[in-house]
Amino acid sequence: MRKLAFITLLFLATASSAHAGSLGPCIGRYSRVSVWIDMYAISQRDHGVFNPDAIYVPFGPHDVDQFHARYGVAINNFKGDTVGERYSETTVTNTLSGASNPCPEIPPGYTPDVEDREDLVLVSYPPNNNTAIYDTLFTHGGTPPSVVVSGPSIGAIDTPLIYSAITTNCTPAPSGWTWLFSGAIPTAPTNTESAIALSYATEGSYSITASNPGCGSGTIQVSIEHSGINAPGGGCQGDTPACGFSVCSTPAASVPSFLWGQLQPADLGLIPQGRDDTGFDDLVQPYGVSSPQWMSLDASNGYLFAALGWGLQIIDIHTTPSQPVAVSTLDGSTKLQQWASDTTIQQPLVAVAAANDTLVALGGKGGIGTAILDSTTKTAPRLLYQDAGGSDVGQIYAASLNGTHFAFSATSGAGLVVYNLDAARAYASCLDHGGTACPGVFLARAGVGAYYVHGVDHFVAISHASAHGFDIYDVTQPATPVLVMSAMRDRDANGIAMWAANGHYYLATRSDYDPVAQLHNEELYIYDVTCITASCPTGPTLVYSHPFPEVPTAQYFVTFSRSNGTPFLYLGSDDKCSGGAQREWLLNVADPASPVDVTPSSVPDDQGGTAGYWGWYYRGNDTGFNSVMPRIGKFVGPYFYRAAMSILDVHQWIPPATAPTASFTYTPGSPQVNQTVTFTDTSTGNPTSHVWTFPSGSPSTAATSPITVRFGAAGAHVVSLSACNTAGCNATTQTVTVHDQRPAVQSLAAAPNPALIGQVVTLTAQATGAAPLNYTWRIAGGPTLSGNPAVWNTAHARLGTKAISLIVSNAFGSASANTTATLTNSLVTNFAPVHCVHNVCIFKRGTSVSFQLVTVGHPTVYEYDWSGNGTFAQSAHSPIAQHVYQADGIFRPRVRVTEGSLKTTYTSSLHVVIVSP
Repeated sequence: MRKLAFITLLFLATASSAHAGSLGPCIGRYSRVSVWIDMYAISQRDHGVFNPDAIYVPFGPHDVDQFHARYGVAINNFKGDTVGERYSETTVTNTLSGASNPCPEIPPGYTPDVEDREDLVLVSYPPNNNTAIYDTLFTHGGTPPSVVVSGPSIGAIDTPLIYSAITTNCTPAPSGWTWLFSGAIPTAPTNTESAIALSYATEGSYSITASNPGCGSGTIQVSIEHSGINAPGGGCQGDTPACGFSVCSTPAASVPSFLWGQLQPADLGLIPQGRDDTGFDDLVQPYGVSSPQWMSLDASNGYLFAALGWGLQIIDIHTTPSQPVAVSTLDGSTKLQQWASDTTIQQPLVAVAAANDTLVALGGKGGIGTAILDSTTKTAPRLLYQDAGGSDVGQIYAASLNGTHFAFSATSGAGLVVYNLDAARAYASCLDHGGTACPGVFLARAGVGAYYVHGVDHFVAISHASAHGFDIYDVTQPATPVLVMSAMRDRDANGIAMWAANGHYYLATRSDYDPVAQLHNEELYIYDVTCITASCPTGPTLVYSHPFPEVPTAQYFVTFSRSNGTPFLYLGSDDKCSGGAQREWLLNVADPASPVDVTPSSVPDDQGGTAGYWGWYYRGNDTGFNSVMPRIGKFVGPYFYRAAMSILDVHQWIPPATAPTASFTYTPGSPQVNQTVTFTDTSTGNPTSHVWTFPSGSPSTAATSPITVRFGAAGAHVVSLSACNTAGCNATTQTVTVHDQRPAVQSLAAAPNPALIGQVVTLTAQATGAAPLNYTWRIAGGPTLSGNPAVWNTAHARLGTKAISLIVSNAFGSASANTTATLTNSLVTNFAPVHCVHNVCIFKRGTSVSFQLVTVGHPTVYEYDWSGNGTFAQSAHSPIAQHVYQADGIFRPRVRVTEGSLKTTYTSSLHVVIVSP
């Protein structure tokens, strides 16, 4: 609903009457919007109450009756339609465009056209006759305030029917609704609200009217029959065996509310004319794009792309997803380079795939092959390339691999055919015949004749609609597809769909014959094919099989899509004649081993059978419509779009009310301070609200998904998400560790330290910060080094302790730290007894005394003078850690260490005192 705006052109501070004369000074504003202004809104200056004493003078030829009809209000003081009783068009024009124009907001030279002049209204307010001029209509048309009553046009006895009033271009008075109906019993809110539920006890045709002051009124008709599928509005009683055109099987109407469940039609009542071709009579009308027959569809970036049988239709679904509107229709018979040579083919174009909303591939029969179109301009798609190589195309799959867009056609003669869609942009209507005329577009063929194709990631599967099963190819290199799996070679495979979930790959197909059971039962098979990422020596793993019976001669389809993350399979066919409660299925495959059909349950009909949600549309039922062929269907968000040949309809999935299971992801996984982090709600259960908290984040809270956040401080931040729907809420948290982009030095070291002159010293550091980090080492009296680690050759250094400084830098700043390293020419830095108390080392005679020896370099000989008398009585090639004194006394031991020609003698810094036991 659009909010009503009312527009003041001129406020006239005069005491004049509403008759012709000077308009006076302007003290108002000039503003215009594309809405109507009803007189209740104009009288807002009277606090929303219509002022019966105000005088309304039109500038155009509106008499009282016309004004009443146009604005929905009667005005007693409305001045008549004579020139003397209204301002002339010349006066208005001169005032608005003249040099003395007192309203600077009105653009100079403004001249109202005929519609402007007809929609200017002057209002004179008592008691001072202050006047204002209002522009009630945007230039070149507009829509008057209106009320539309929305709800089912067909219903059953004792079945609640919900109706709602929707306003356009006005703001309805709250609790100001008036509902008029007869023969019905209100079952829900009072008749002053904008919605009402009615129940009828008897059959018949009834009208329901809703009105609101200032908005007008709206009416809907409803036909009520006894409970059952045999309700008016579609189909012909007694016509069940027929399949040809029937005048009472058109127009198509949506399934009534008593058959709703998890699925509900977005089209209430009659399906809009632009998406209903049930009136096409193939016995008297020629096939062509003027009678669209929706054979297939794909979606991308807010648009549907539909193969019409004779053309391509581009449909806007982002403006109003529940009410798609065709943007353009391309006639394939005149716009393609080559059309079907077989005139007996009624719908030559059967396949479509959208790589994105600017590149679309079409597939056809009878010599059409594969066509690639540029759909950048939605109103005028243009042909880039067509491969009319002779093979019929059953389906097309489009994908983006490493930033390049490709189309994969399932063809009867050449198997899988691969095209580079981006390369096609270099051409305009280039006609190819198998890959030679338009270099770069045609890439490869693989396998034998195929009819169905679908894929996921860098895998593409084809099935053959015959006893050849299915094949899966790795198309990481699209020009050289690699076969990674073949299966079901003993039976036919009709339809194909692949998807990825929870680290697994799945494939679904249908077969109408089980050679093991020797039954024709139209089985759905779901396989786990994850092994295609490595090798599949034993083939796919069957996780689910179940019969979904169809007419044996029909062609079957399997379509994959997601609704807000939930994976679905749609099982359709090309049967347009049969009846029954259900012969198409919409399966929730969140658990591939246990699919759930979300189609509402069937109910008993009045003929002793069952009535179904889908069965409402079937030509073979009393309620069905001409040529409804449920072929292909896909979700975009909560809306399910179905290409059913004679209709393109929209349904909405309303999942069962279960509380979500909260979960979320974020990227990048190791964010830096002030880096943008994107959080995405991945909760199951279709949450309708998301409440986030981001400690130290900006923003600190949010209620949308996905959401971008920046953290101003490094460290661990506990992020929480509460995901809610009508059944409840569920919360989860994750700890996000944020790193500082600026460098910080945690530690640095030199080893060995101390070191002998000439020994190599390795400098290492531990630092954090955004990569890349640069390390610069400065050594006092020595070289400047870079890198981490850095190597310092001390051959030319001097003895002593050297100051070492480190600077770590990146694009965001720098950090520094300092340490020291000691250079020496002594092989020993310390030798002393241990286990001393306050440097007093007293031990009993005959006990073992432990010594600590600290050396530099790599000594090879160790000599010990334990008593300190000058005699080195004990020698070894490794340190001796203990000695036993056999005599009492005070000793100061020494050690002599040798490495090559270098010798160092070192005397213990502590005395050893030996006493009697």
